Amino acid sequence: MSNNSFLKLFSDDGYIINQDLLDDTILYKGHPARVNGCGYIAAYNLLHANNIDIFHDDVRISLNRVSTSSPWPTPTDVLYGYIKRYINNAEEVTDNASKIIDLVKKYNSGIFRYTEDGTPHYVAFVKTNGDNYRFFNVGDYFTDKEMPIDKFIRNHMQFNEAIYCILCI
Repeated sequence: MSNNSFLKLFSDDGYIINQDLLDDTILYKGHPARVNGCGYIAAYNLLHANNIDIFHDDVRISLNRVSTSSPWPTPTDVLYGYIKRYINNAEEVTDNASKIIDLVKKYNSGIFRYTEDGTPHYVAFVKTNGDNYRFFNVGDYFTDKEMPIDKFIRNHMQFNEAIYCILCI
C-alpha cells in the first residue's frame, strides 16, 4: 500500500482500489462505473481475495446482466447470489454495528454495504493480521487502507445503522 494509492486504479496485488479512475466509457447499469460501480468492484475484490481467478470486467458484465431491476445500486440479493456462485461458504448478515464488529472478526474477508453522507456504497475488505482489515475503494484519498474493523465502522457508518455484509471464511 503506497501513500499515493489514490492515484492508481489497481493495487500492486490486483485489487480495484479507486473507481474514480475508471473511464467514463465503462458503464455499469447505464451509468459510468466510476460513479455507480462499487457493487461489482466489491464483488471482484472479494473474489480476488478468495483466490477466484476472474477478470474484473467479466464481473461487471455478469452483474450488469442480472441486476436490471434498478439503475442504482446493485441489489444486495443480486450481489449475494453472484458471490455464492463462486464462494460456497459466503454468508449474508444484516445487523447493528456492535454485533457486526464481533461477527466480522471470525471471518477472513467480506463486503459491507452502508450509507455514507446519504450515498449507498459497497466496500470489500480482507483480514490482514490480528484485528486489522484492509479496505478497498472506500472513497477519495481512502482507497487502500488497513485498520481495525471497529475503527472503520466508527469512521464510516452510523453506529445504530443496520449494516449489510457478505462474509467469507
